[in-house]
Order: sequence, then C-alpha cells, then structure tokens
Amino acid sequence: MIYIRFLKYFFISIFTFQTKLKFAICPFCVKKRIFLGLGREPYQTRCLSCKGTLVSLSAIKTITDNNLIMDSTYELSFHGVLFEYLKKNSKKFTFSEYFPVNKSRYVNGIRNEDVQRLTFNSESFDLITSTEVFEHVPNYLKGFKEIYRVLKKDGFFCFTVPIFEISKQICKLHQDGSLLWLAPEEYHGSRLTGDNSVPVFWHHSGEQILKDLIATGFKEAKAINHFWFDKTNQIVFVAKK
Repeated sequence: MIYIRFLKYFFISIFTFQTKLKFAICPFCVKKRIFLGLGREPYQTRCLSCKGTLVSLSAIKTITDNNLIMDSTYELSFHGVLFEYLKKNSKKFTFSEYFPVNKSRYVNGIRNEDVQRLTFNSESFDLITSTEVFEHVPNYLKGFKEIYRVLKKDGFFCFTVPIFEISKQICKLHQDGSLLWLAPEEYHGSRLTGDNSVPVFWHHSGEQILKDLIATGFKEAKAINHFWFDKTNQIVFVAKK
C-alpha cells in the first residue's frame, strides 16, 4: 500500500513540476540520504532509503535529540519507521492499532486499543508516541488523560498532529456512531482502510495543544520545530508527566 501511494504522489508531482531531490542526514538511517519531495507538506517528502516521511523522522529526531527514556515504550500504530525505530531501540516495546468496528482485543494479531479508554494498567510506560492520530479522536482530551494515566512518573508523551492557526472542531460523534459535521467533511487516508476513509474531528493549534497538555496534568509541555528543506517545518510535541 505504501509503495502504491508513493508512486501515485510521484507521478502527480512530475506532472505538476513539484518533484525535488534533497540530501540530508536521515534520523532513522543515521546516514546522509536522498530525500524525494513531492510537495510542500512534511508528509509529502520521504527518505528514499527507509521511505520515512518528515513527520515520522522528526519524531525520531526529537526522541534522539532529547535522550527520551525508552525502557518501556508504547506506540499507537503498528507500521512505519517510527514503529521500526522504537521496536529496535526499546527494551520493552508495545504497540496497537484502533479497529473501531471490531471489539476483539486482538485483530489479526494486532492489539486493538481505543486511546480514549486504554486497557493498560496505570504507570505502565516510560515513553508513548504517536503520529497524526489525535485529529481523528472524537474526545481527544479524554485520550490525553488516558496517555497521562498509563505513563510512569517522569515519562514522556511524544507526538505529532496537523497544526492550524485556529483550533476548531470539525465533526462530532453521536452515541449511535453516526457523524455530525460542523464544517465541510474532511477525511484522511489510512493504511488499513484506504484513502479518504478516516474522519477528521479536530483542527488543532499549537497553542491549544500545549494548554491542553498542561491542563491534563503534565508538568512540562513544549513544541519542537524541525526545519527541513525549503523552510518545510514539522512540529513535534513533547510532554513530561
């Protein structure tokens, strides 16, 4: 699936004259690599060796630059270079995905967890990570509280979300599972369910995210801005319990 999407963006970028090749140190490969840019957004630029986007690679760089503890790590997905990095470097690694239409604890061998109601014991992990998840969580504040609960004291929450100038709720979820759109419908793609299949519930701003993390109980919260090519930037949030 990732290669099909990659090729699609590649051919689109060729015809729109947006393709760019850049050289830089890849945080995952830990070597100088060629990066292919297919647009102006961080997720549209990948390392040609590991196929990691600037979103995931910025999260890895944040972890390494800040020496975040990786004794017991939990990632809210089961694929990608961040997943592979954590799997390789964590002493104890746990991961999950969310399958909303399946109530089983495991789906095809993958742990099924809703971040709004995690099943882990309190204070289970030193580091919790996610990339581009919390714009899709109907009650993301409840998700933040669950992350806080299952983190150990002095543990870290490291994550990314798309950032907008103004915070806005895009969609609400009814108890029967139906969607109430408060703005024009917006969907993102998923490796599990395909393109334009995952509803966007929130547009987050950086200021709002930091305030929400502190209100949740985190004693520290900061936004780390990684600048890449042609002033392309990716913000990674880090909160300490």
